[in-house]
Amino acid sequence: MPHFIARKQLESSASKLDSMPYAYKLDSIRSSNVALIAVPYVYQNKPRLCFVYEIVRANDVLLKGVKSLRPIPSGLLKNALQALSKHYDVLHENLAHTALKQDIDSPFLLSDGEIVELLESSQDTYSQVFVEIGFGSGRHIVHLAKEHRDTLVIGLEIHTPSVEQVLRQIEILGLENLYISCLDARQFLRAAISDSVGQMFIHFPVPWNSAKNRRVLNGVLLQEVMRVLKQTGSLEFRTDDREYFEDVLALAQANQYASFRHTINAKRSITSKYEARWLAQEKDIFTIAITPNAKTPPRDSREIGQKCGFRFDKKLVKSTLAKASSDCFTHLWEKRRFAQGFLCVYDAFISRAQDRVAFLVHFGDFQYPCTRLIVLECIEIAGVLEYQGHYFPEPPLQSHANAQAHELFINILEKL
Repeated sequence: MPHFIARKQLESSASKLDSMPYAYKLDSIRSSNVALIAVPYVYQNKPRLCFVYEIVRANDVLLKGVKSLRPIPSGLLKNALQALSKHYDVLHENLAHTALKQDIDSPFLLSDGEIVELLESSQDTYSQVFVEIGFGSGRHIVHLAKEHRDTLVIGLEIHTPSVEQVLRQIEILGLENLYISCLDARQFLRAAISDSVGQMFIHFPVPWNSAKNRRVLNGVLLQEVMRVLKQTGSLEFRTDDREYFEDVLALAQANQYASFRHTINAKRSITSKYEARWLAQEKDIFTIAITPNAKTPPRDSREIGQKCGFRFDKKLVKSTLAKASSDCFTHLWEKRRFAQGFLCVYDAFISRAQDRVAFLVHFGDFQYPCTRLIVLECIEIAGVLEYQGHYFPEPPLQSHANAQAHELFINILEKL
């Protein structure tokens, strides 16, 4: 991850905030040597914030991005760190921009909420929808978009270099039907509307034979796939791992809504990076096509219910800021469980003026968790003090577990 290491700052120079290129700096409640820095930037013509840790160590200071909040492409984090580095005596850094893809400003990279909304709005604007989960080098998904220009192609990938590479290919090839998101596929499928996707692809995922709970395709996800696929749709699963192949066959057999067929070493019009590697090693390639059968799952089984606004009352924000202190927050670190999921506050950060506090929170369904930074702040707007609360980088997706976690967090703040 991009970072730099610097000599310790003198207290006199560290206190000169006016010249520093950040929006604000907050001190950790849990770790006295850690601070959270918010650096402003613009992407897709929108003002945003990049969050960076400042960690004071025995002989130096380390500045690096907050892993769960880092922006994509990676050049955005490098730019933020480069701006900060000018105000430190840098000993070591790895902030060079080594590829054009790290700086691409693409309208085809969508946030969690945007990719779900795109799927919903696409039903009347595209002939069909394809979704690839974990597209890796991008050979297959780019081929799909090129060969099916009237089809909306959605790619879900959590590996940053892969995302950057495909965004660059979209730009070079002039593709207008391929959209990318870093949203976890499990969360996407949980939020996706039923009967909306024509074809879905999971090609050469990590087998995780020694830790099968980490596999992308399991019984829970397959059930969601069957709901989201159109009646004429299909899921294509490909692997070089026989054990994973046999396990997925067993999943398909056990699912009352699924029909399936499988082939070995079927010829394809496009060969992915990993497939080429396995073929060179003369390994077998297993393909399973899973389709919904006549016993389709209920098409309204998605979590709908009453929507949560994920908002924070102004009076609650004001009272929380008034009470904010290390003593007040000591009980927050306990992991809390409830019927639908859990809530875990990793850390809290507070400004020295006590006009802003942030909570790094992991929460939601046990199968579909997410991480957000919750910022409560008092800011002056047109001469008037306003108390606001926000989720960064965006509010979580609508789900019962996320809504319950939000309400639980509100309840915790009310009892401070």
